[in-house]
Amino acid sequence: MQGLSYPLPDGSTLTLKLDYKVIFIQFQMERNGVPLPGTMAHPLDKLKSAYILIYIIGGTDFLLGLLAVLLHSKMLRGFGFSWFSMIVGAVFLELGLLTQRRSKAALIIAVILYAIDAWLSLMALEMIGGYASSSLLVHTLFIIPMILGIGAINKLKK
Repeated sequence: MQGLSYPLPDGSTLTLKLDYKVIFIQFQMERNGVPLPGTMAHPLDKLKSAYILIYIIGGTDFLLGLLAVLLHSKMLRGFGFSWFSMIVGAVFLELGLLTQRRSKAALIIAVILYAIDAWLSLMALEMIGGYASSSLLVHTLFIIPMILGIGAINKLKK
């Protein structure tokens, strides 16, 4: 997409454009064709979004699992949190660290594990007659930036 281009005093060109992705629109700012740091078009920012989400997933699972075990919380256990959640959380925290260090394999494993988690959550909700739409929405909103992070790692390694 073309966008709008503005010449800058130093002779470079600032380009502003909207990039239409499959399910969202991304605003891009480029200077001489290179995405500006701090914009979601920049690979470092895409990677940062991916590993932060992995840390959020891991930290949430670990902490809620820990609380369920220490407090013997029936409510948290009812939501599926237990010592197993602590293990899954620790795995995601490690995958987040490796992704932050630009490991494409770790990010792909995180995406696969999170997709499996989405599928299992949907199956569990279906079995109890719950509404799967909110779970599906959250998983989708988390998995898209993780997938975009894979492409960002590829660009950063060039």
